[in-house]
Amino acid sequence: MPNAAEILSDEDLMKLASEGSRSAFETLVQRWDRAVLGYFQRFTGNAEWSRDLRQELFFRLFRARETYQPGKKFTPWLYRMAHNLAVDLVCRRKSREQQVEREELEARLEQVDEHARREVWEQEVVRLLSNAMRFLDEDERTILILKHYEHITFEEIAGVLDCPVSTVKTRMYRSFAKLRRYFRRQGVDLSSFV
Repeated sequence: MPNAAEILSDEDLMKLASEGSRSAFETLVQRWDRAVLGYFQRFTGNAEWSRDLRQELFFRLFRARETYQPGKKFTPWLYRMAHNLAVDLVCRRKSREQQVEREELEARLEQVDEHARREVWEQEVVRLLSNAMRFLDEDERTILILKHYEHITFEEIAGVLDCPVSTVKTRMYRSFAKLRRYFRRQGVDLSSFV
């Protein structure tokens, strides 16, 4: 047999809740729980958001119980509150998502900008290095190319040039010194490149 609160209309239960009846309010929550959850799920398409909204709706309903005007239909009042909550949440989440998207885009653009700057810098260093290589003698140029571009050992380079390994190393260090002086005269700091 149903208790007295279960037979009362929503309006009567809300009136009792506004007067302090906790059981009347609990009956309203039980009565409307599934309906408002369904509404929020259809509105947002997100089960987690819907559960959060349902909880917030009943919390606000409880806080607003004393402002309920007896004689007014309960259903439109409840759904107006639910609608406002859902719209507010969706707008906030969309705004947050748009902000995140904006921040991610800005970060990607910064990376692209940094990558582009790095590419330009690398191209400039390659151009300067090509110019600088002209100031090296033929053996020095050959040693640098074979060692740093072809990754050949000092012993193999010595075999190519038909000279001792110590001569290869001496010529390589001398060529580095010449290149450093050349870049210094050009005002280029290679420390940020290496």
